[in-house]
Amino acid sequence: MPTFTRILMPFARTNSFEKLIIDYLNDDEFLRMFYLFDDNLEGIKERIETYQNQRLNRQNLKEVLLNQYNSYGIKEIPEKVHKNILSLVSPDTFTVTTGHQLNIFSGPIFVIYKLISTINLAEKLNSHFPKNHFVPVYWMATEDHDIDEITSFNLFGKNYRWDSHWKGIAGKMPLKGIEDVIKELKIVFGNNAHADELLSLISSAYLDSTSLAEATRKWINKILGRSGLLVIDGNEALLKKTIQDILNDEVINKTSSSIIIKTTENLEKKYQSQAKPREINLFYIGENYRERLVKENDNIRVLNTDLVFSKDQIKEELISHPERFSPNVVLRPLYQGSILPDIVFVGGPSEISYWLELKELFEFHKVPMPVLFLRCSSLILDKNTLNKLDKLSIKKTEVFLPADELIKIFIQNNEKDQPSFHDVIETISEEFLKLSNSVSQVDQTLRAAVESESLKVSASLRTLEDKIIRSLKKKNEIEVNQIRKIKEKLFPSGKLQEREETLLLYYLKWGTEFIEALKENLDPLVKEFIILEEL
Repeated sequence: MPTFTRILMPFARTNSFEKLIIDYLNDDEFLRMFYLFDDNLEGIKERIETYQNQRLNRQNLKEVLLNQYNSYGIKEIPEKVHKNILSLVSPDTFTVTTGHQLNIFSGPIFVIYKLISTINLAEKLNSHFPKNHFVPVYWMATEDHDIDEITSFNLFGKNYRWDSHWKGIAGKMPLKGIEDVIKELKIVFGNNAHADELLSLISSAYLDSTSLAEATRKWINKILGRSGLLVIDGNEALLKKTIQDILNDEVINKTSSSIIIKTTENLEKKYQSQAKPREINLFYIGENYRERLVKENDNIRVLNTDLVFSKDQIKEELISHPERFSPNVVLRPLYQGSILPDIVFVGGPSEISYWLELKELFEFHKVPMPVLFLRCSSLILDKNTLNKLDKLSIKKTEVFLPADELIKIFIQNNEKDQPSFHDVIETISEEFLKLSNSVSQVDQTLRAAVESESLKVSASLRTLEDKIIRSLKKKNEIEVNQIRKIKEKLFPSGKLQEREETLLLYYLKWGTEFIEALKENLDPLVKEFIILEEL
């Protein structure tokens, strides 16, 4: 199994996270009005003690999950998954839930970090609160319809795309053409250590499935099923019947928009809001489409179609076909909280941001809002990269700095005769300040002239410094190029590694043991960025 040393780093020092998230992790007083319970064990304890969910039908939830696993052709449900499904009927069982769209092969590696964060938190809660049982859940966002976003991935610096002209919801997307992607991967994988194993996993999940939802459940089940992770598809009539009154209120009264607008107006006194509510926050699912519902005079229209409902007709449609109504980003959390005994939601930065807009909406509909936990974020430093950093005298925690700053650090560490312009500029500024004070005693109007000259001298010195650094860069061209390549490797296209690289890259090198190594190192109770240094 690969062995990593875990280095913890404050999120703020990564320069990669919004201020709202940093403040949330630091228990900012202003943000406390937007959530109910702290993101720690004490907050979870309080949530357990006050938990009530009048909508929850545990027996229905259990039966839906068993049916989904069976209908998706999973021949052997892992024992821990099966036990967790059966445990949901107990009032002492709670869920720790995360969600994500259906990227092929699970998409960017942060999706795996999110799932493992959820699994690990559930396991920790089972240890801390033995009177209860906690089940990790992955909510598949099968109703999303942004197909372009989910049909490509990066590997070895190249982007691969699954060509599909599907226009409907992602979960029902047929897998025509996926075999061409897998054939291309077989060539790309080459003789890597775990190539055959990975191809077998991919083929058994995607070539033996009829839809992307089925393939995703099988893929996640094969990778993380042994940890007891449940996979749920919310696009289910039996589940949506649970929230018929919420759907009806949304279509007829449009309550959520007015509530969330008030919340975001308050939030925007200090931060930028993440999600903007619409007048009606529902889509309508038809054959090969998912379109917004919009008000049109006294009627409700399905946008970009000929479908128009009167108020009576839309009420009847809600009763007869609840599965055709699909919550958008601001209503989906409410749906999730209505059918799952959620005690914690584990989300990424953008998810936590928009969940903070929903407290009043949860309270209005009497749905218990879960504790909000930020998923783990990580940067993996392999041995090869670590050796290069060591030779360049660059610290692991410095890699988050811009490439030009890293180059300056290298030059300062290796060019001992380089003049310290910072010290010179500081000294000159201090002398000019003394001169300014002296001159102003003679003639106050001369102070501006002295300060102007001070700025000119400092600017000239900085220009000279830039010229010297350019010269030193040329002198150390090989090392400078190495630094830029390291930055591009660790931050592809200027983004965090976890947002561009996929599980495939690491599985090829380490196999399933990589998953176990992540489980050992990703702790959602640790509110810091995690650097994993390969030993």
